[in-house]
Amino acid sequence: MEITLLKIFLTPVLVLLVYLLQKKWGATVGGLFLGLPIIIAPFLIIVYLQESHNFFKGAIHGVFLGQIVLLIFTYSYARLATKLSWYITIGLVTLITFSSSIVLQYFNLSFPSTIVITFVLYVVLRIAWPKPPTESHWQESNRWELPFRLLVTPLTVFVLTTFSHFFGPKVSGALSTYPIILTFLGSLSHRQGGPSHILKTIQGLIYSLPISYAIFMALVVLT
Repeated sequence: MEITLLKIFLTPVLVLLVYLLQKKWGATVGGLFLGLPIIIAPFLIIVYLQESHNFFKGAIHGVFLGQIVLLIFTYSYARLATKLSWYITIGLVTLITFSSSIVLQYFNLSFPSTIVITFVLYVVLRIAWPKPPTESHWQESNRWELPFRLLVTPLTVFVLTTFSHFFGPKVSGALSTYPIILTFLGSLSHRQGGPSHILKTIQGLIYSLPISYAIFMALVVLT
């Protein structure tokens, strides 16, 4: 319940902050902020204080599985965004992300294996990362667009977390790892600024992920 409330209240704040950061300092800065564990870290603290040590380690294991899914999401979006419109891109990336999340859960990866795969995948994707197009444009959003996203983002979190148990453990796991904030911000950035803008946003996120990994690993070692 605590993580659900945390997500519901924090997601619109994060969407607004990243939007303002991008508007003032550029897409990469917004992405850097988005890659920090602003929701996950408080969640892990809550788990550590309220649950057993094994449960806490299991939560961190789940977080690293989510990081694998996030890497798949970002790379898929970066590759498809240069070739397709924003709405087709987000549709295909969503399908790829859910499918990969479900497949991952069937493999039943151990905690050490999950950590190794996360770090190896990160390095490989950094090497293979596509260069953002040089051409860029900016299309002002409609007045209703940002308020709409601020409302729909926490509403989506609430719906997914409330009804996920109806879909079974595999689909529920896929729903829990889906990057909702990045989806809504990505579609807005892609529509307004084109492929160049969204690729810079995602690239900023990729740059800051090692900070999250370091925090998660420190929690494993210190607890």
